[in-house]
Amino acid sequence: SEKDNSAGEKELLEIYLNKTAKLIKAPIVIASIISGGKYIKELSEFGENLGLLFQIVDDILDYTSTKEELGKSVNKDLNANKLTYVNLLGIDKANEYADEVFNKAINALKNVEDSQILIDFATSIKQAQPLLSSIDFALTKSFCKSSLPAAKLAI
Repeated sequence: SEKDNSAGEKELLEIYLNKTAKLIKAPIVIASIISGGKYIKELSEFGENLGLLFQIVDDILDYTSTKEELGKSVNKDLNANKLTYVNLLGIDKANEYADEVFNKAINALKNVEDSQILIDFATSIKQAQPLLSSIDFALTKSFCKSSLPAAKLAI
């Protein structure tokens, strides 16, 4: 369970990969399939890492932000003794892990044409801009202008 602090990093990774990562990866992969399957492996890897990054950043923001900044209660995970990367690794190591996952996501796109918009989206999440702003970014016309069919279809 997520509240079991003895679970460790392997269990937490499994939880996050089966939670947020799959949720974010799915529309990216489906869009790739619909647009002919080009870059499906790369976009699948990008989506999985983007979902994991999103969850790690959410853990960090829960620990470092104010209620006013997030628009929701903070320290909820810490107070509930919920297993998170901040609780497991500490804030500095959680930030380092977020950097590592971000780099994996970006590296997955190195051979994908017209992927700058996806890189920008990942960057907005990594920079811990409010997560709702990152989602709003994904829904703006600038995101839809990307010539990468999968990016357009994922909206």
